[in-house]
Amino acid sequence: MKNTTPSLLSQPFVRTRFTWLAYIALGGFAFLQASPGPIVPFLHTEMHLNYTVDSLHMSAIALGMIIAGLTGNLLVRRWGGGSCSGVGPLVCCWA
Repeated sequence: MKNTTPSLLSQPFVRTRFTWLAYIALGGFAFLQASPGPIVPFLHTEMHLNYTVDSLHMSAIALGMIIAGLTGNLLVRRWGGGSCSGVGPLVCCWA
């Protein structure tokens, strides 16, 4: 007997406005994750910081990501995925 249900692989992939928004949000998030690396040596030199304070910058960013990961599910349950998808990138840019 032949399977007549359409496969996801046989349908063309269509990029909607939400898909492009997701691409832009992921690109911005990747930029936010990668940008502290080059900035910390500059701060070290310009502000005469020691390596302990330098590492605190990276630790604060990691702690923020952990908190966002632990609380993100609660926020999505409360306000919905669409609202969080729109507000989340704005909060990242503000921070």
